[in-house]
Amino acid sequence: MSEEQQTGGQEPQSDGDSGEQAKTFDAAYVKKLRDEAASWRTKVRDLESTVGELQPLAEQFKEQEQARKSEAEKLAEQMAGLQAKLAETERQAAESAKRASVIALASKVGVSTDVVELLDLSKIDLSDEDAALAALGKFKTQSAAGQSSSNPSRQDGGSDAADWWANRNKGKTIFGG
Repeated sequence: MSEEQQTGGQEPQSDGDSGEQAKTFDAAYVKKLRDEAASWRTKVRDLESTVGELQPLAEQFKEQEQARKSEAEKLAEQMAGLQAKLAETERQAAESAKRASVIALASKVGVSTDVVELLDLSKIDLSDEDAALAALGKFKTQSAAGQSSSNPSRQDGGSDAADWWANRNKGKTIFGG
C-alpha cells in the first residue's frame, strides 16, 4: 500500500513548521468558556436532581391512575351486573303480568288456576282476547256439580285440593288412627 492510502488521503504532519500554527486564545475568552461550561454542568445536575425528586411522584401518579381505572372497571362490572338483574326482573315482571292476565281470562271460562300453571304461556296470544278465551276454553275442567270428576275414585266428586286438605284427618278419626 502506498503511504497516501495508509493515512486516509491526508498528508502526514510533521513536528516542524508546516504552515499550520496552533491556535491560541487569550485567558479572558478561555475563562468565559469554562464558566459557561460550568454553568451548564450545574444546570444539568439541578435538572437531574429535580427529575429524581419527580420520579417517585410520577410513579405514584401512575399507580393512582391504575387504581382509578380499576375502580372504573369495578363500577362498569357492577353496572353490567345491575343491568342484567334489571333485565331479569323486567322479564319476570312481564311473565307475571302475562300469567295474571291468563289467570283472569281462565277464570272467565272456568279453567282452574292449577291448569293455568301447567300451560306454556308463550303459546297464548293475549293481544286477541277472544282467541285467548277460545284457547283457554279447551282446558276447561268439569265442575263437581252433577258432572263426573276427573278422578272417578273420589267419592266427594270435588276436585279442590283445599277440600282434600280439610278432610285428610277424617280417616284417622273414623279408624282410630
